[in-house]
Amino acid sequence: MAERWKVGYDAKRLFHNHSGLGNYSRTLLTGMSQYVPEIDTVLYSPSAQKSRYYEEFCAGHKIRSRAGIGASIWRSFTQASDWRSDGLTHYHGLSHELPWFATQSRVKKIVTIHDLIQLRYPEDHRPHDRWIYTQKIKRALDIADRVICISRSTQDDVQSYFDIDPSRLAVVYQSCDERYHAPRDPNKVSSLKAKYNLPSEYILFLSGARPRKNVLGVLRAYELLGSDRPPLLLLGSRHDYEHRITSLDLAPATLEGIHFAHVLNEELPYIYDGALLYLYPSHYEGFGIPILEAFARQVPVITSACSSMPEAAGDAAILVDPSSDVDIAEGMRRILGDSTLARSMVERGTQQLKGFTLERSVAKTVRVYREC
Repeated sequence: MAERWKVGYDAKRLFHNHSGLGNYSRTLLTGMSQYVPEIDTVLYSPSAQKSRYYEEFCAGHKIRSRAGIGASIWRSFTQASDWRSDGLTHYHGLSHELPWFATQSRVKKIVTIHDLIQLRYPEDHRPHDRWIYTQKIKRALDIADRVICISRSTQDDVQSYFDIDPSRLAVVYQSCDERYHAPRDPNKVSSLKAKYNLPSEYILFLSGARPRKNVLGVLRAYELLGSDRPPLLLLGSRHDYEHRITSLDLAPATLEGIHFAHVLNEELPYIYDGALLYLYPSHYEGFGIPILEAFARQVPVITSACSSMPEAAGDAAILVDPSSDVDIAEGMRRILGDSTLARSMVERGTQQLKGFTLERSVAKTVRVYREC
């Protein structure tokens, strides 16, 4: 860097979201501290002190927080008034938005766009939420100096739905949390299987019950496997899954093979370790970080040949048509019936991960800051 930078981050998701956008934020900020410690940082978030992640991040970062009834207004509208006194050179909105009055500041502004789910799959959101999310993204795109898209697929969507100069866009891939690179630990796996009453081996699905996640396709494909099949483990809200399951006329033998668990984030790597394969045949994703998580845990992956998934998967996963139950079932049969194929997929997954290191993600993010 030619001069010392001080970068502010919208850290609401970092402190208050335990998956998805929260994982992206925590992983990136951990990487910034590790690989570019010369950059000073300020984390802006409502009620940061109430977060389980506060102690982890307060040591290496200045934190500016607001609580009470005005905290949301501060974050979305007036926060930029603090940037000058904090000495910021850059501000990075990590989850689709920038403060509304950020145009009054000369601070360089960057925003990360993860996906356009509310436009591509509107049934996943209530109409009012769709409108709010779209307005926030539109405003951020209008005022940002640079826009980070987490995949080429997301970049294509941004250009399709919004009038924006392509030169302002940059694709910066994510990296999965470092805990997924921890050594496999059979004792932890056994302990979790006992804790959650899990089967000894299972097919893993952890995407939730929203329509675009395709749990109905997974369930129908699982039934097509027939009686000689391992259990299917669905992670997340049992109530939400059962609501979907009741909409299908599944055979009693199929229902007997389905198991449920709601596990802690820090337990997920070892839940992957117990899986024979990981199912991720979503209809649409901004990137698909669980694909990299499964690769890191040496688990074969079945994912979709559409949206952003092939960017993460490369040639290391079996790519299927998410609309075809037969295609998903055939992918499972291939892995379950061919241990040589399963091992080669694990090896290719390990190689694929090398293109998505945290160091590379941080370096490309810093390059975007420099280009502002």
